[in-house]
Amino acid sequence: MVSKIVLLVFSLVFQAYAQNDSFIELIKRVYKERDTATCHFINFDNDFLAVFFRSNPPIPVSIWNDASIPSFEFSNAILVVQALEEETVHNDTLLERLIENLEQRRDVIVSADSLVKLEEYFSYLSEKKFTRIVGLATDDDRILYGYFPYADNKVQRISPHGPLSQPLSDLNGFSFRTTIMHDFPRMFSFKDKKSRLHITGSSANIFISFLRKHNATYQQLSNSRRNSSITMTDVVKATIANEIDISMNAYSPQPSCGYSYPIKVVTCLMMVPVNGFVDTQEYFIRPFKSWVWIFILIFVFYVTVWKVSLNKFLQKSPDYWQSFSQTFTALLLISPERCITDKLRLHSQVFFFTFLISNIYVIYFTSFMIVSIPIKQFDTMQDLIDNNVKILTTDFDKNHLTEVKAYSKSFLDLMVPVDRKLYGKALLSLNNASFAYIVGDDKRDFLMNIRASWMIKPVLRTARETLNFYFICYFLHPHSPFKDILDEFIINCLETGLTYKWDTDLVLEILRHGFKEKIYNRPEYGPQNVSLNLKHFKFAWTFYVIGLTMAGLVFFGELYIIKFVSAEIQNTDARY
Repeated sequence: MVSKIVLLVFSLVFQAYAQNDSFIELIKRVYKERDTATCHFINFDNDFLAVFFRSNPPIPVSIWNDASIPSFEFSNAILVVQALEEETVHNDTLLERLIENLEQRRDVIVSADSLVKLEEYFSYLSEKKFTRIVGLATDDDRILYGYFPYADNKVQRISPHGPLSQPLSDLNGFSFRTTIMHDFPRMFSFKDKKSRLHITGSSANIFISFLRKHNATYQQLSNSRRNSSITMTDVVKATIANEIDISMNAYSPQPSCGYSYPIKVVTCLMMVPVNGFVDTQEYFIRPFKSWVWIFILIFVFYVTVWKVSLNKFLQKSPDYWQSFSQTFTALLLISPERCITDKLRLHSQVFFFTFLISNIYVIYFTSFMIVSIPIKQFDTMQDLIDNNVKILTTDFDKNHLTEVKAYSKSFLDLMVPVDRKLYGKALLSLNNASFAYIVGDDKRDFLMNIRASWMIKPVLRTARETLNFYFICYFLHPHSPFKDILDEFIINCLETGLTYKWDTDLVLEILRHGFKEKIYNRPEYGPQNVSLNLKHFKFAWTFYVIGLTMAGLVFFGELYIIKFVSAEIQNTDARY
């Protein structure tokens, strides 16, 4: 959107050089076509800058006849005034080009009779974050002055043979107002054993190196803002309100706020709990496939028929129950009540059943003990919805995903927005599997490196389904004079591989500064060692209980049979 100061320059130029309504209507139409209909001409009667422009043209006419002036690199604001004087005002193409130039270069030239007024004009324009430098041409001597707000707010004389717009290479110790929020791996803020503050991270390293190159420093927000819980939404609002010069915390750009060149492209992922718990009794039950039981029943049937046929062949009376009983007892490796075959065939049958059944089971059981049982993991958004797994995220991330409008309401309802400090603490503990997490691939890679460094058992894994892609950048004012030099520095860091080096050395750097003790030595966040208990012997206790239950049933069955048989014998004796 075109700033108000651009409209101010236009409206005042109109009053000085083009006193006609058709020209103003043309300007309004061009602004409307460029989707800037919300901009309008404002009455600046009470503004000292507007009063000054009404009484004095923006550029003294005599300046154009001086032979030494063309050596200056004039800003586009001067060229606009010159073009409006020489060209027709009804040229739409020219007007479109002039508006684009004003949006790209935010320089204004003013003139004043005294340095007192000049300082007022410079301060006003600097507060608007509109100009990088403002020049002055006086009446006869044509002395040029420049305003350098970094960091002593001085009005200095400029050489008439130098450029009008000085590059911002040395900021003279200018202190950037910024925020310092813990947001790993982009921002770490902690004190070492000597109580010295250390700030590191993927975005913090770029920002601090930028300050060192341009001779600048940084300062946090005021105490009232710093003590409160600041969110990324507050950072955006504070940047727009000119309370923050550049935000050291980098995140996805917002349309309402200015932003720098992207420092990284991030893939939005889901880190989900590892479903790795396998009950010990599963290893015993797993080999018992349904086809194994069917095979045993069929085999018992065929052996029973074989025994009956063999008894007929040996000219013995066929007893189906005895044949089935002997086959079943052989299968259970117990001695039959009455052997209807010779010992050789009985031993052969027992050996065959023992060798066949036990080897089939042992082979399957061994294979499951060696190779882990495959377990279904959470890999998609639908898996999280079906299992009602809550997703821990920040309010800024949730708003970002909601604006995409590509996710179902049931998935968005699973998100639990918390402040960034609690979110980072839960992730860095590396053992909080109560939630799933929305993270970027830079956070995921950092956590994997930390986990590998201390050989911590994984409780979180990356789901196969990704959410979206976004790039992260620094927040700054839409008309910030630092955007160009910041973008240039970020591009140089990316091209020279500095960002890759800083990301690679990040884990080693926080280990060297003792960051591990800040989080992992706390009992509630450190990995817990579970002592051996009866739960680990669930498999043995289950079979013990099953054995006792079956033995009890057999015992009570025998008691009932003995009681029944004794009653029958007594009735028989009484009859006789």
